[in-house]
This record gives sequence, structure tokens and C-alpha cells, in this order.
Amino acid sequence: MVATYSGGFQYFKYGVPKYCALFLEHLLANGNIINLGSKPKSKFFKMPNMVFKVLNNPNIKIIFFILNTMEEEQKVRESYKKRLDRYKNYNIKEYLHYIDGYKLKTDYYFIQYIPNGLKNKIVLDIGPFVPFDAVYWASTVKEYHAIDLSQEVVDFGNQYIKKELQEDLVKKIKYQQANALNLPYQDNYFDVVYAFSTIDHVPGKERRDKIFSEIARVTKKRGFVIITLPNRLNFIYYYRNMRLQKKGKYPISLEIWYTPKELKKILIKNNLRPLLFKSSAGDNTRDVPVISDIYNMLVRKFGVRMGWLAQKY
Repeated sequence: MVATYSGGFQYFKYGVPKYCALFLEHLLANGNIINLGSKPKSKFFKMPNMVFKVLNNPNIKIIFFILNTMEEEQKVRESYKKRLDRYKNYNIKEYLHYIDGYKLKTDYYFIQYIPNGLKNKIVLDIGPFVPFDAVYWASTVKEYHAIDLSQEVVDFGNQYIKKELQEDLVKKIKYQQANALNLPYQDNYFDVVYAFSTIDHVPGKERRDKIFSEIARVTKKRGFVIITLPNRLNFIYYYRNMRLQKKGKYPISLEIWYTPKELKKILIKNNLRPLLFKSSAGDNTRDVPVISDIYNMLVRKFGVRMGWLAQKY
């Protein structure tokens, strides 16, 4: 099977008839977009029966799915590359809103409920982009592994680590290029695995499900997993985000929002027992205990970022 993509040819052996391959190649080469299985509404154009056979061929649909996923992934990579240029002169220590609003209320909040935190733990960080978390926890962990899909991001991340840490701490961290769909680690290796607002940028539900299963695979039995994602229960931000994505104005080209219940079900499906839920909404200080508790009970499900701490069983 031959299909044109990004100015080149990619070959897929699905046993698709030759006429299907040639027709698909022609469509893609001319930039045509087709809704599979739908007939054109225009009375001035009647598509031949052969074309409908092509479009309804299950293998052709697989090809279109693969190409669409690849296109979405490329857009995500390009948007992160643009962000990387901005982050080269960025100091997270000065970005207090981000630290207080997200890191302390979700990502790092869960870590305090792991026995002894990350002390002497072997940790995997999936898709950290700029490795702020690696720098923050380097003095605590036994080993810190991190992966990103982009080699350019990894190269910058390693430079950032060397700039921020002493040599003995740098040796604890291994930041490498890898794909979370096929993690390059043995089964049951990590004490703690986390993905802080990462999986939501992966195109394709099947691919995201595969990442969850890979996370479970490399986590030790009775080890811990932390997943944080954008929260679809925050309706205002969700619909605003969807509008911006459709217009192509959102900083990251793709962001999939989950509900707390959806994420919980995915964790259970992968033999990960949810222990604790938290979102970025709520008051952690409890300055006025009774009022703070009531407030937290009412708003805790609706923060922009939410997540679960889970344990592998």
C-alpha cells in the first residue's frame, strides 16, 4: 500500500487492492479531504462506484486514521518546538502562579501521600518537556528517569539539568528520547511513575490507552502512579479551550480533556487502584477549617487540572 504524506511516500502492507492504493495516493497528493463513507451533496458531481468501494474499504480507513494521527502528532511537536524557544529564557522559580496554581495543588500534592515521598525511589517522568521536576527532586530520589518524544527537547533539557545541578546530582538523572507507546524499560522497574499533563497531548484514543498500559507495566507491584490531566468538569475553561483549538489559536495544537470518573476507570482497567483524587480548585491552607472544608467539598471536582494517585496491585 502506498500513501503520500508530508511530501514523501510511506508504505503500508495491508493487502489493499492496487486501484485503492493509486486512488488514495491521488487524493492525498492533491490535498483532498474526504469524509469516509459519505456521499457528496453536490448534484453536479457524482462519485463513481469504485470510489465508494475504495473509501469503504476497512484497510483504507485504517490508513486514513494512521495519517490523521501522524498529522496531529506533527502539529503537537511543532507547537512544543515554538514553546521551547520561549522556555530557553524562562525561569520557573519566578512563575509563582504556575507553581502555586498547578504544581503544589495537584502534581506535588500527591507525592506527600506516597510513603516517604520520593526519598530513595526510582522515578519515571513521562513527557516533562523542560525537566523542572527532575531538578526539584534530584536530591531526594535514588534514580530519576525522564523521556520525551523530541530529541531537541531532550537535548535542551539535559543542558538545563547541567546548568541547575551539581555534578553528583546530574548523575542521578537520565533524560532520553523515547516513545511512551513503547517504554524502553523492563517490567516492574519503577517505584513511582508520573505523567503531569502529558497524555492529553497524544492524538488517538488507542494510543493514549496504550500509554496507560505501558505505565502500569513498568511500575513495580505496590508502586505508585500519578496522572494529572485537564478537567472537563471545568466547563468554562473546557469550552474556551475547544473554541481556541478549532480556530488554531491554542498554544498547543491538541489537548484532550478528561473527567475525574473517566480517568479513574482507565486506571482501574490497568490494575491501578485509585487512592486519592485532587484538582487545582480548593484551599490547601485551611486557615478557617470548617469554611475551608465546605468550600473544598463544593469545588474540589472542578479545578482546571485534576488527577489521581494510584497504586499498582
